[in-house]
Amino acid sequence: MRKGTLVACLGAALMAGTALVPAQPASAQIPALLPDKDAVEQTEAMDIDGDWRVNTINKVIRIERGRAYAVEGWTHAFVLRVRPDMVTIRNIRQIDAETYVGDDLPMMGQVTMKVVSPDRIEASVPGLFGPARYVLSRVAGSSSGAADGPVMFATPGDAGAPPSDAPSRPGNRLRFASLADAFGEPRAVAEAFRGCVIPDGARQEMSARPPQPSPRDRITGIEFAPVASADPNADVPDAGDMCWTRLDGVWREDRTPTFDTSANDGSEWDVQGLPLAGLLHGNYTTPAALFIAPGDDPENELYVMAGIDDVRMTRYVSNDGVSVDDLIGQPGMNKVFEAEEQTSLPQRLTIDYTAGGDLRIRLGNRQFLRPQTAASRDLPSDDAFLIQFQTDNFAANLKGYNVLTQDPFLLMNNNMREVFDRRDPDEYRIQEKYAVPFGFTLQNELLQGNVYRSTTVSSAKEMQDANSTSFGVKANISVSGAVNTALSFGPGPGRPEIADTGASVGYSATQSTMNSMRQSNTVAQVVGYSRAKSYAIILDHSESKLSSGFLTAVGDAQREGRYQDLIDQFGTHYAYAVTYGASAKMTRDISTEAFEAVLKETEGDKLEGEVRILGSSIGGFNESMRSRVEGYSGAFGNEGGRFIAVGGNGSWDSGGYSRGDRVAPILLDLRPLDELLNPINFPDQPDIYTRVRAELALAINQYLAGQARPLSNERLISKVTYTPPAPEPEPEPGAAVEEWYVYVRTIGCTKPGPGTTTGASGDIRISASGPRNAFAGSKELSTGCKWRDDQSRTYDYRASDNTPGLMVLRGTREQLRNYTLNFDFNWRYTGATQGRIRTDKRTLSSTPMQGAGLAVGKSHTTRWSFGPKGRPEITLHLRVKRIK
Repeated sequence: MRKGTLVACLGAALMAGTALVPAQPASAQIPALLPDKDAVEQTEAMDIDGDWRVNTINKVIRIERGRAYAVEGWTHAFVLRVRPDMVTIRNIRQIDAETYVGDDLPMMGQVTMKVVSPDRIEASVPGLFGPARYVLSRVAGSSSGAADGPVMFATPGDAGAPPSDAPSRPGNRLRFASLADAFGEPRAVAEAFRGCVIPDGARQEMSARPPQPSPRDRITGIEFAPVASADPNADVPDAGDMCWTRLDGVWREDRTPTFDTSANDGSEWDVQGLPLAGLLHGNYTTPAALFIAPGDDPENELYVMAGIDDVRMTRYVSNDGVSVDDLIGQPGMNKVFEAEEQTSLPQRLTIDYTAGGDLRIRLGNRQFLRPQTAASRDLPSDDAFLIQFQTDNFAANLKGYNVLTQDPFLLMNNNMREVFDRRDPDEYRIQEKYAVPFGFTLQNELLQGNVYRSTTVSSAKEMQDANSTSFGVKANISVSGAVNTALSFGPGPGRPEIADTGASVGYSATQSTMNSMRQSNTVAQVVGYSRAKSYAIILDHSESKLSSGFLTAVGDAQREGRYQDLIDQFGTHYAYAVTYGASAKMTRDISTEAFEAVLKETEGDKLEGEVRILGSSIGGFNESMRSRVEGYSGAFGNEGGRFIAVGGNGSWDSGGYSRGDRVAPILLDLRPLDELLNPINFPDQPDIYTRVRAELALAINQYLAGQARPLSNERLISKVTYTPPAPEPEPEPGAAVEEWYVYVRTIGCTKPGPGTTTGASGDIRISASGPRNAFAGSKELSTGCKWRDDQSRTYDYRASDNTPGLMVLRGTREQLRNYTLNFDFNWRYTGATQGRIRTDKRTLSSTPMQGAGLAVGKSHTTRWSFGPKGRPEITLHLRVKRIK
């Protein structure tokens, strides 16, 4: 194989996840043609150096001094082996505050990496097979300085610590001497101010204010003033009354949350790059939020931190002499702040007034506005008129979730308490014809379809992967990015350890299913989902309101350290987004006996056997959809499948499970619970959004790590063995070996009168029992049906043992006499409405092949007619033909 072909094949999947599969076959021994890390020149250390997990393949790579190489090996496409230390990206360089580029060797293109948080990189590559996107998540405990000591903490004065006067660069990863130092000195404020409306004419009012007089001018003004007041500004509103000029409080990124298409590429479900990949998860992008505390001079000194995923405030100072008053009504005028210390935020913060009439903050390439004003409604949401516009099962957005115990499919089976407060009946806004409570926003979703896992599920890890996508990609992280970083790199030998708790997601459901499979002698499962999305309701952090019960539990944990009580009540995660609609899970259990039978057909080829099982199961699922199944659970398919459904109206059509009028939560985007202990929710309690938040994050991590164990990759189906049949007895000397073909030559239809039936179709399966069992692959047969015009269709076959519908038998005359031929036909009438599935069987034991035989080239045909009384009659011509 040519080098270019190998590299291109690997590139199609290495980062984008195309057709990546677990390393199974023992024959996967061809190494990928990628250089070793020692052969690639190093550059300077960078802020993004460290270990990162690639979401599409769930493997770890290491970014180190201008190159990225594999830490864990994996097998791609059953053939190419990526070994540890093989370089995947080289010449990595920083081009601006948040962007890095490099040469992606497998994809043969330039990768662009956007740093969206200290622990998340979103990457894209315009590769040979189209643009590919993937996400890198920093591995807990990983950093650019992991080999020499903790990144976030350094002993003052050591060689690795930055000098106190070192200029700050956007995106720098900070180093601190202690956990307390990492938190800095947060400033408590009385409220999380969310802004107020800038009134019409505000610019005119402020421009009417006279210049501030000097003391002598004031005296002169009093002496000659034509009014009694001694205050020359008596008619001008006091600055404290002009709330729209305040900069402190909460700011929301001017970006609408959208469906995150980078979260799951669908490679394990054969829907990569297709819209159907959107049925696998409910992940949404997260607009950032800022929390600003005022300094001693509120207009020129600000303390800023990311409102959701940060633990430290950055001091910004402005010396340009521009006031906020000056900006109102003057688009194009700026007030500039500069960071006074090393920070992970951009160095410059700019305030301006937009042409749309808003005060705006610019921080790097992001723009922030005040949250929308929450105006109350005159008509309460529980009014009879608005009942029809309310959302169903909205409690799913309010509750906490325990990813360890929560069933990934039955999301309404959740006994956790509500994390978020139920708003008053007049606190809502109308979005897309729904009454949505304040603190949330609604996005319409109209995607519907069916997805099937591209391999059978046979190990605990595969079972978790097949089920846990409904929790969202961030549910695999037990603590949020900023706190995770702080805890992972705590100083000293006694620093807290952050465990990898990815196995905890859906752990109880996974273990329960695997135990049931073992007890029932099941070695694999075919899994598919039929989903219809209606809408998603997404949390707005800038307007969220925590429940009194959650606030009480946080207060108890703060005073008494009772974090486990909080976890027991509210779980480990909260729902950032909940997708509502209808969903059905389709499964088929594969027993040891069933797989052994398939191995006989494939002569021990397990890979081919799994492919056949998948194909027949999915075909059965699709056939059941067309036959209008009803109910919320039951049998599905013609080979032992079953389904369970939530939402909808309990019916199916050719497109899958129907959406119906009632919706249920079907997908979640879960986030770590400690994220909610932020300054937006606790502006006056810095101890909660620093120390308590860190301790809760660690408690969640320890709880999950203590309850879950790494899931096994051992596949039960691999234990099924194949024993080749005993060789056929040698024919007696002089006995000739004959070869015969058995097949259906013609299918016909006779219609007794007019009607809606226009044809018939089905699958014929031929088998033989005798000295050696034989099978023919299933073949689809079809014919038209017309009144007064008999219809028929004739089939020819390619001479091969593997041709569908053609069975080849060989043996002596004595051996052939002992065969019984079996014909199974699963069929239905077609027409204006699809008929139900019917099954007819025929056995032949007295054809010339089983009697005196025929001359070579001669054949014998048996006519087989069937069909319900009064309906069109179907006729198959069953033929045996001697070839040799």
